[in-house]
Amino acid sequence: MSGGFKRILGAALASFIAVCPGAENTLKASFEKGGAALDAKTGQVEGRTDSPPAFAEGIVGQAIRLEKSSLSYPSFGNIDINKGTLSFWIRPVDWGDALTKFIPLVALDGGRGDSWQLLLYYVHDNGGKLLDFRMRVPGNREIIAQFPAASFRQGEWNHIALSWNDMEMRVNLNGEKGMFQSYGLPIRRGNRESHRLWFMPDDFWRKRNIFTTDLDEIRV
Repeated sequence: MSGGFKRILGAALASFIAVCPGAENTLKASFEKGGAALDAKTGQVEGRTDSPPAFAEGIVGQAIRLEKSSLSYPSFGNIDINKGTLSFWIRPVDWGDALTKFIPLVALDGGRGDSWQLLLYYVHDNGGKLLDFRMRVPGNREIIAQFPAASFRQGEWNHIALSWNDMEMRVNLNGEKGMFQSYGLPIRRGNRESHRLWFMPDDFWRKRNIFTTDLDEIRV
């Protein structure tokens, strides 16, 4: 393990603790024994992929490799749209062209018929690299927060930690100082709970997901 990677690993751990002090996991996936995750309410739940998953060397042990596929977990209502945290490691193995707009990385939604969503995109265009964190609310409105992502590297492990509540969204990338976007006024969402957690969600593509991506150490 290189010195540079050790620094990222240590800083990522520190940033996760800062984003979610004292937090208990409601869903955890480490991929040591396949694609299943541990759900705080129901125990082990299987991850759903579009094709049989492969595995690769991970941050700790093995990681799941998504080859032109998405990964989703039912959350059984225990991931809160009102407030929460999500952290994970991601390694873009083959994302094609260097300049690619709006690759969806994560989606949290409230299930069929619910118009609340949290979305995270990776954006790389002539203006540079960004993480685009969005809250989609009823009435087809979106709150958009974009954060610089200069340290996001293809072919390398990157750590992302997200947090949200009714006043702000926050992003930490590779242990760097967190960036946040406040809404100005509280968003009243009521008792909204997520029913699905999706990585590399293919429903957002006009054509099939064409990327290969490794994921490891998912924590909600």
